[in-house]
Amino acid sequence: MSVIDISKITLKNFLSYGNKKQEFVPKGLTFITGFNPNNDRKNYTGKSSLLKSIPFSLFGQVDGITKSRLINWKNRKNLETEVFFNKNSNEYVISRGIKPDYLKVTENGKELPTPPDKRTFQKEIEEDLLQMSYSTFMNTVYADNNNTSSILTLSKPQKRNFLEQMFDLQYYTRVKENANKRILEIKKQIDDIEKGIEYKSNEIVSLKEQIDDYESALRNLTDSGPELKEKKEKLKIYGDKYEEFTNKYNTLMDDIDKLNNDINKMEKIKDKFLNKIKSLETIYTKKDISPIDTEELEKSIKNKKIFVLEDLQKKKYENITYSDKHKKDVINEKAEVSAKIKILTNEISDIKNGTLDTDTCPACLQPVDHKLIESVLTEKKNEKGKELRDLKDKLKKLTQEADKIEENESIRKHNEKIDNDISKLEIEIEREENKLERANEVQESYRKKQKYEKVIKKLSEFLDSYTIHISNINKNIIELKEKEKKFDVFFDTYNKLKNEIDILKDKVISEREEKQRIVNWISKSKENYLYKNRQIEKDKTYIEEQNELLDYYKVLKNLTADEEAKQYTISNKVPLLNKRVNHYLNKAGVNFYTKIDSWLETEIRGPGIKDCSFENLSGAERVSIDRALAYSFHDISKLQSPTYLNLMVLDEIIGSSALDAIGLQNLMNIVKVKQMEDNLNVLVVSHSTEILENTDNYFDNKYCVVFDGGYSKIEKMD
Repeated sequence: MSVIDISKITLKNFLSYGNKKQEFVPKGLTFITGFNPNNDRKNYTGKSSLLKSIPFSLFGQVDGITKSRLINWKNRKNLETEVFFNKNSNEYVISRGIKPDYLKVTENGKELPTPPDKRTFQKEIEEDLLQMSYSTFMNTVYADNNNTSSILTLSKPQKRNFLEQMFDLQYYTRVKENANKRILEIKKQIDDIEKGIEYKSNEIVSLKEQIDDYESALRNLTDSGPELKEKKEKLKIYGDKYEEFTNKYNTLMDDIDKLNNDINKMEKIKDKFLNKIKSLETIYTKKDISPIDTEELEKSIKNKKIFVLEDLQKKKYENITYSDKHKKDVINEKAEVSAKIKILTNEISDIKNGTLDTDTCPACLQPVDHKLIESVLTEKKNEKGKELRDLKDKLKKLTQEADKIEENESIRKHNEKIDNDISKLEIEIEREENKLERANEVQESYRKKQKYEKVIKKLSEFLDSYTIHISNINKNIIELKEKEKKFDVFFDTYNKLKNEIDILKDKVISEREEKQRIVNWISKSKENYLYKNRQIEKDKTYIEEQNELLDYYKVLKNLTADEEAKQYTISNKVPLLNKRVNHYLNKAGVNFYTKIDSWLETEIRGPGIKDCSFENLSGAERVSIDRALAYSFHDISKLQSPTYLNLMVLDEIIGSSALDAIGLQNLMNIVKVKQMEDNLNVLVVSHSTEILENTDNYFDNKYCVVFDGGYSKIEKMD
């Protein structure tokens, strides 16, 4: 059996708990209250919400309140709960949240895969990890005195329903439902298979007809084999003569080709002769050519050449070439120097006339120094005179160079005139030389005309002989062509026969393929026919098996429908229930024991006790029996379930006003025994701390849930 050991619970914004994470460790026998002696304040919602967080964390459910109201009313978001537990040496954490909603599970610190559907994930958690449902948890682990009444005070149908849940008697109902479901499934399968058998039977009939059609088609197939054999024998006869005829035919065609080649060669030679004759006639023989006297023309050309070389060339003078720019620069510079000389001459004249006749300056009325003025004027006159002499020397040189340029210009014009005369004579010489060349060509043409008239005559004689020879060859070719026709008839017959044989071969192959295809179709159809028959036999066998299985499920359905089966199961478990209840009552120290029947009707027995029922007991005694009965069902559930949760919650059970000091002691004895025997972590919740006066020594830990800043807070008590 796997033990689920809850080690820690954390809360944030769960009901009255604040936005800081609250941590609670359930260990041993723990007392939880909402009364703090230091500030005399109560927080009933705080301690209740602490316990409600456990089923919410494990199953996502809480009795008596909707999920939307679980979130702290001040925060309205970010509710978080975590429950830490160990199972099979593995550490697990189930984390839940609302706004945002989430659910995740970690195993040894690694998050498990989360299905997209939260309901599916929750079902996996309950079936695979916790291995218990919310209903089982609330009936065996969680006891709330404010929301539950004694099992023994329930009506008979309610008791029966409770027993069926506790003893897992819904099993019979599930078996009946599953049996009924399987009956429907088997009937549907049988119906489907019978329809399949009918469909396959129709297919078999169709396959039989198809096989008959294929076999008929196979019998009616044509066979071109005999015709092919006959054609091959006939071709063999032609084949024996084929090589002989081929050799003769090739020889004949070679002769025809040779003659045709000879004709082509002759025709080409003939064409050349014709073209040559035509060309010669066009150039020479058809023109009227007369001889020309060239002696006078040659003499005139010779005299003109001598005159050009000896007379005109000797009349040319050697001249110096001046550029137009140089000539222009000399002229401009000469004019500029002449102008400067004229200006200096006038300035010197003015200097000579520059002395004053008066002794006083008419402008400034100062005395005039005639010697100083004369000295200055003389010095200035000498400077201007030297400058004038230099300009006159330069003008002389420029005048000489200008004269040379003018002289050279006359020589150049003389030479240009002689060059023009030479050019004219050279043109005349060239014209007469061209005339002489044409005259010589005419003379040569005249000579060629006489020569080619003789050649044309000879070529015409050759042309006539070739024409006769070509005519004779054509006659031979016509004779050979007549022989070729006989060969063509033979070869046409031979090739036609070969083509017919090739067609017949393809036809025979096609007929064989068609035959094989039909044989394959027949074989495949027969295999399919046999396969369908085997399938039908197999389906019939399967129907027989399913009918047997159907009978089994019908019997099972009838067996599970019998109410006595459930009654039998309950009767077998009631002795164990009585044994465990009386065990806990004995540990509580009460002076009676119980006898409970299969309808949870209870008889109280003990020393001096007669005709006593549960209703005759005091409140404390009833509470003791309720606890003993609850723990007994917890034991039975532990035996039936593969998973054991080492936790028990008692909400407001020991705080009942029906309990006196002795009743409280009896109840705590039962709780302590149960906690020690099963090594449980038991949470005992009460709204008052007064009960600690008589039970303080029972508890390992004590906690108080108090307000702190408007939120609930868990504090450990001394």
